[in-house]
Amino acid sequence: MIYHSVGGGFGGSYASYLLSQFEDDFSKVIKSTVSFLSSDQNSSSTIVEPYNSVFTINQLKKFSDFNIFIDNHALLKVCENQLDLDQANYDIFNRMITQMVSSITSSQRFNKDQFIDLLDLYQNLVQLPQLQFLHSSFAPFISKDKENTKIITLSSISESLFNEVGSFMKYSPDHLKYFGANLFFQGDCSYQEIQSTITDLKSFKSINFADWVPFNYQIAFSQKSTIQFPNCELGRTSKTACLVANSLQILNPMKNIQSRFKNLYQRKCFLHWFLTRTDMKESQFQEDLELFSSLILNYEELKSIDQIQEKINYEDEVSIEEARDQINDNK
Repeated sequence: MIYHSVGGGFGGSYASYLLSQFEDDFSKVIKSTVSFLSSDQNSSSTIVEPYNSVFTINQLKKFSDFNIFIDNHALLKVCENQLDLDQANYDIFNRMITQMVSSITSSQRFNKDQFIDLLDLYQNLVQLPQLQFLHSSFAPFISKDKENTKIITLSSISESLFNEVGSFMKYSPDHLKYFGANLFFQGDCSYQEIQSTITDLKSFKSINFADWVPFNYQIAFSQKSTIQFPNCELGRTSKTACLVANSLQILNPMKNIQSRFKNLYQRKCFLHWFLTRTDMKESQFQEDLELFSSLILNYEELKSIDQIQEKINYEDEVSIEEARDQINDNK
């Protein structure tokens, strides 16, 4: 696993270089990244972030197996929703991300209970090779002064994984479809409690899977509780839940990057920084934009197919109801 920023010049280019170097020697090893996207909500620290983001994501598609995207603005919303913090620093963000990654690898590291490794994660979530961009959620984060008073149930924290309360990616519920979901539980979680929680999740109408995907959650759990950081605002909890999913939610940040790239490129803004200091050619900008747009199109096509199927299903249900009404009228 490689941790890096997508929009930064070093974070994007060096991560791409590492992955390309791994290609020959580690071709059979699952290569994944935790990739931090630039946020459209904050002023850009690097003015050419859209260029860097498009170039980097194209390289991730080429040299890695799957990528977990994280949005800093979404982390701020998690802090507001779970910790009641209006302002948060990068120390808190890093610890939140650490808890998420620790949950994903917990069963693999301790090698007991229900076991899932990165290969299992890849096989379950990347149903199609063109759909390798994932997102994650985590709950609960509890402030230190509430760790002994707040009542936590596995069902409630698991539900928050599927909305903006726990999402590490900017959340948009409109037409949200899942192509796969992995759940990771840690701490004081009995098998019966986990099964009950999964039953509850399957009953929620707000959680929708694409028609061509089995409505199923791959589950890992470990009784090893998360470790509390010393001198930190985050308190310790008896149980935690984490989600890594593949869904249409990834479209929002991808389209945002595409739009910002086009705005710069149409005016030829800052191209000279790349053309004069590297061996890049201007044609490469257009080629990378087209490749990036094709990645978005992969998700868009599935969205359209699913909407058509929804319409067919709805019309079938209406036809059945009309037929029943007609039969009743004839009787």
